[in-house]
Amino acid sequence: RSIGGPSGVPSSIALWALAVLFLFAVFGPEWVRPMLIAGPILLRCGHCKELAPKWAEAAAKSKKLDTPVPLAKLDADAHGDLAGRFGVSGYPTLKLFRNGVAEDYSGGREADQIVAALQKIASFVPPSQIKSDDDLAAALKASAGKPLVLGLFRQPVKASSAYKAFDKLAYETAGQQVAYAWSGSYSAPPVMPLINGKKPPVPGLLLLDSSGAAKFALAVPRKKEEFTPEWIAEWLSAHDVDVKYEEAPPPEEPEPGHGGDGEYPYGDD
Repeated sequence: RSIGGPSGVPSSIALWALAVLFLFAVFGPEWVRPMLIAGPILLRCGHCKELAPKWAEAAAKSKKLDTPVPLAKLDADAHGDLAGRFGVSGYPTLKLFRNGVAEDYSGGREADQIVAALQKIASFVPPSQIKSDDDLAAALKASAGKPLVLGLFRQPVKASSAYKAFDKLAYETAGQQVAYAWSGSYSAPPVMPLINGKKPPVPGLLLLDSSGAAKFALAVPRKKEEFTPEWIAEWLSAHDVDVKYEEAPPPEEPEPGHGGDGEYPYGDD
């Protein structure tokens, strides 16, 4: 139930280093490529003990990636406020931080599966932000003839559920025959081509051909929970864009945390 550093390193120093790493991953600049997966580990938890050596092996391998990805562990029992902030209620819980935003990790839990997930994360290039007509021209050129999905959102996009669905689809379909970019409005309208001589809906999506002409538009519905990666993928497929999206399986159900008496519900294990 304690967190410590490598042999010979005081736990207080290890905890300080972890705190710095955690804060950097959550609050660091958006362009930072390395991400953090934090797994709250309680050593009396059976699943945690099973995961611990695989986590250590993955951590060692992740340092050798072309873009090293730091892994860390956190005693969620000792730091309940921090665990509660990210909705941790069972152990082990794995959280992935991309661009400072936490999400559940739903990949495999063998060391090689964790490393494979990290490779995908580290190599992913997020959709480019379009701030000018020149930016849009550059995005079209970079798409190399693929159709370009241009997301039109309101700033700040980190607070937009529609942007999160758009970003998730871009991540899950990376490498397929479609490209993504986005433009956000705040004090000025987003950069956006007209479609049939009219302004497209904001928030919404535009499907552009290789010349930059807007072919189809999709508005974010009033019930924003309907604007999902699956829904966007179906819309693209209906317009002859070859995109395949499969929802990731839900994360493994963690063991519940201990009750108010400080005892664990699973006995000696």
